[in-house]
Amino acid sequence: MISHDQKHRDRIYLIQSLHNRSLCGSPMQTPADCRNAAARRQREAIESVLDAIFGSRDARR
Repeated sequence: MISHDQKHRDRIYLIQSLHNRSLCGSPMQTPADCRNAAARRQREAIESVLDAIFGSRDARR
């Protein structure tokens, strides 16, 4: 059984690693595009973690 603390640490690690990977490098992207894309990926990452812990979004509704 995974403890609540371990789940929390795993979630923080996942979000940080996804955030670090989301740093932009394309010269065609404006800083606003970069922030929007990073925010979208972060929301998706958080949703995937919640799905893994609590079940899919459809099942939660």
